Amino acid sequence: MNMDNFGDWAFLGLPPPMYVSDLSGLLEALEEKKKHFEQKVKDWEENKEEMKRKILAGDLTLDELKKDEPKEEEKEEEKEPEKEVEEKEDEAAEKDEDAAKDDD
Repeated sequence: MNMDNFGDWAFLGLPPPMYVSDLSGLLEALEEKKKHFEQKVKDWEENKEEMKRKILAGDLTLDELKKDEPKEEEKEEEKEPEKEVEEKEDEAAEKDEDAAKDDD
């Protein structure tokens, strides 16, 4: 694993797998993210013609569209993976400390 891989996982908002045992939980999280984004695409496709009509009619500007986007939801989703990463880092640090003590 190289440093670019960490960036990819950070982009996804998920901790990179360090062990094979991490994969099952990570796959579930990826499936949930996939469903979430598929739903966002579906919602957008349902509303795009209406939004296009409003924009062309001058009833709605792009600035108003950007203000209406749910930024809070995205921020909450980003916070959850950060907590998971911190927890996994703490667990890994504890394992390393325990291993160091066992070696002495």
